[in-house]
Amino acid sequence: MKKITYHGKSAHAGATPELGINALNAASIGLVALNAQRETFKESDMIRVHGIITEGWQTVNSVPERVTLESYVRGINYKAIMDANEKVNRAFTAGAYAVGATCQIEDTPGYMPFSQCKDLSGVLLKNLVKLIQKEHIFNGLKSFASGDIGDVASIIPTIQFGFSGFQGNVHGSNFEISDEEMAYIIPAKAIAMTLWDLVENDGELGKKIQEENPGHFTKEAYLKEWLKSENH
Repeated sequence: MKKITYHGKSAHAGATPELGINALNAASIGLVALNAQRETFKESDMIRVHGIITEGWQTVNSVPERVTLESYVRGINYKAIMDANEKVNRAFTAGAYAVGATCQIEDTPGYMPFSQCKDLSGVLLKNLVKLIQKEHIFNGLKSFASGDIGDVASIIPTIQFGFSGFQGNVHGSNFEISDEEMAYIIPAKAIAMTLWDLVENDGELGKKIQEENPGHFTKEAYLKEWLKSENH
């Protein structure tokens, strides 16, 4: 999450505009420079950068002295997110440099991208096919949603799965359960069966999956790297 503040210099827009430094022009150039970066983002990284102007100064008759934007940088790869963020910061800073304004960028860490553990997902899948027909199971390992489960998955093997047994639009007023067995019972059974597989024989399978799927971070490295804010 990003907050970008451009600081210029106010002046009378009609009488003495040459005495001002237009922060809105700086922001506009910064946004154009940002758009020029989009072709450098790899499709496989699913980088998404979008934002809004939250403050554009107050009167049309004065050179804008302060302009504020808010933006997100999203993706499914941590390294790619950090690379894109650096490009975004460079682009916004360039807008200020072009007109002689200053640019302050406040970065606030959001959620980590979610990485599904393939081995752990395989254990769940094995149990699901015992409960429902395989052709009714969609096995996808990518998730483009944001959530704190991504932070958990960056440290330990993690999965999530959805289920059916409902009708209507998710999050909509017409959403309702239509098959209680599919919505409640089968997911609970699948979770219980998977837990048993992981902990039996003194947790042999669970330990093996954890050893073979180390997290992107240790807990200590996660706290150091991700839970920090940066001002540029």
